[in-house]
Amino acid sequence: MKLFNKVVCGMLAAALCVSVTGCGKKTVSDEVPEFKLSDKYPIETDETLRVYVKNFTPNQYVSSLNDTEFKKYLEEATGIKTNFESAPVGSEDDGFNLMLASDDLPDVIICGGWRNPEADSYLDDKTLTDLTPYLSGGAMPNLKKILDENPEYDKQTKALSGRYFYAPMILGDDILRSYMLYVTRQDLLDKAGLQAPETVDEWEKTLTKFKEMGVKYPITIRIDNTTAPFLSGFGVMNGFYHEGNTVKFGANEDGYYEYLRTMARWYKNGLLDPEFVDQTSSRISQIVTSGECASFYGAVGGGLGTYMSAVSKDSGIRFAPTKVPAQTKGEKPMWNMSQSRVHQAGAAIGYTSTKKELAARFIDFGYSEEGQKIWNFGKEGVSYTMKADENGEVYPHYTDIITDPEKRIPGTSISNALTKYASVGNPISVQSKWYLLQVNNTPEQRLGLQYANDTDVDKYMMPPLYISSDNAKSINDLTTPINTYIDEQIAKIITGRVDTEEGISEMRNTLKKLKLDELIKMHQDAYDTYSKNN
Repeated sequence: MKLFNKVVCGMLAAALCVSVTGCGKKTVSDEVPEFKLSDKYPIETDETLRVYVKNFTPNQYVSSLNDTEFKKYLEEATGIKTNFESAPVGSEDDGFNLMLASDDLPDVIICGGWRNPEADSYLDDKTLTDLTPYLSGGAMPNLKKILDENPEYDKQTKALSGRYFYAPMILGDDILRSYMLYVTRQDLLDKAGLQAPETVDEWEKTLTKFKEMGVKYPITIRIDNTTAPFLSGFGVMNGFYHEGNTVKFGANEDGYYEYLRTMARWYKNGLLDPEFVDQTSSRISQIVTSGECASFYGAVGGGLGTYMSAVSKDSGIRFAPTKVPAQTKGEKPMWNMSQSRVHQAGAAIGYTSTKKELAARFIDFGYSEEGQKIWNFGKEGVSYTMKADENGEVYPHYTDIITDPEKRIPGTSISNALTKYASVGNPISVQSKWYLLQVNNTPEQRLGLQYANDTDVDKYMMPPLYISSDNAKSINDLTTPINTYIDEQIAKIITGRVDTEEGISEMRNTLKKLKLDELIKMHQDAYDTYSKNN
């Protein structure tokens, strides 16, 4: 878990702007005009909005968002013409930062990581428009209704000052919060006469049995300071979390070091893939689909779904999603890699825009019932139809042009085809669970999603914490060396390059010298401020 859910985009851009004059931005009045546009769609207007999308990757279906059916559907429904812009693939961060520092910002800016500890600086430095009067004044009624009905969403959408600085993508169901899962070879479990493991002890017994059966790599995982599979089984989280009102840091807790002792033992006994430090996706794919590996931790689509499709039916290989390890069998696991229902992705309005009300109405459409369908599914009768499933539940079903491999461009996925008709990955909307459940539609994938999200993570996950620019620098100065050291030291301990106990003792002492206690206190203060203000 990164510091304060550290911003993915624009972290440096705010620092570029000390004042409006310093940034060279054109003068714009701070006064919010009387809202004049209709609250009904489509809106009658000849204006065109510039819409900047930070992350857009061309594929066999689309070379530009301006060439998509999705754009046509949005324009027909809203009445608002759009011109999409984005930086070239590979230079997204540089392009984004340059755009934010320009004197002519786009009307709408869509980014995958708006949640910034320094969110207020975007508003104070006249980079982004304060959306508060647009929400309270009636220009964004659909989003306001959702925030009013969900107070926790409302808290997480605000900057420290209480102002709204972006319109977030909202996850419409808990099943969307995590897609990372543990997977075990069901055929090997059957051969060994074992049930799928549910605790760390059961995992160790299972992996040991696989090793005795001649499996080359009983488990392959990536271990670093960002992803830490199995920590849940030791009663600690990775990075910062809270128990009650007390903020904790994983590597400061006893359970973390029990985890390292266990991983070191697994490595020594040949249970853990020795390439965990420099692991690559292509290597994991190779050893999993070849049958050399018995279990892994990965994504439900790009991992489990891809590998299920890649293995031949006559190989005998069968994969089974496996529960997140719990401390005690039968209890709910502490956590899994997960995200808040209020996502970091979302849309903001550029401060220099002269079409702020129109931009607000464009953004707000995505939170309407019709808007949610277009962003998630496209157009009814073309890319989806409304019908009931086998249980009688009615929801949008993707049509054959999306789901049938014979009707898609050869070698493409459902997700590829969707980019022509919808924008599911970064919607200015409420993401639908029916998107995820149709993209990941095998029984194994659906069970995996259930397991991935069946945790107590909400009891421990840190809320988005916003801090002042001065405090942010102090925190970042401490965080970087601490995270770098942890990555290096856990690799040494697990691989046996240092004695386990000596390495653990050294790690505890070094983290104290690096002022981890001071960093925890800073997070505690920020958490207390969040709790007080909310």
